Amino acid sequence: MKGKLKMIGDNHQIRQHKIFRWMLVILLATGLGVTIGFGKKVSLTEIPAVVQDTIVREIGQALIDKIDRDKDDDEIVYEVDAEGDGIDIELKISGDGTLQKKRLRRKLLFLNFRKLCVTRSLERSEIFGSRK
Repeated sequence: MKGKLKMIGDNHQIRQHKIFRWMLVILLATGLGVTIGFGKKVSLTEIPAVVQDTIVREIGQALIDKIDRDKDDDEIVYEVDAEGDGIDIELKISGDGTLQKKRLRRKLLFLNFRKLCVTRSLERSEIFGSRK
């Protein structure tokens, strides 16, 4: 009986060691990426002038939420999130200032729909309230 319990305890320790090793590998891998500077938030002043020019040209007067420096296929890219006039803007720009991707999402439709639902709900409650 004691032999079986010892084996169970040993198996448990082996599993804990394996989990610990994998956690250590993951932490080292992610820490190395942060140390090199990829997948990192940066400010507009920290990026090359050609990338700044592309951002300003593409987003106009929209406000920048964040800029991330990342590595994509051994090339430095900048991912920019901005919003303005009810539109979310996502840009992906290479280190030489070339626009690789631009995505626009309109937020007004959802907000207007939600406002409409709330308004209709209030109208119904006023109607039901007046019937009493």
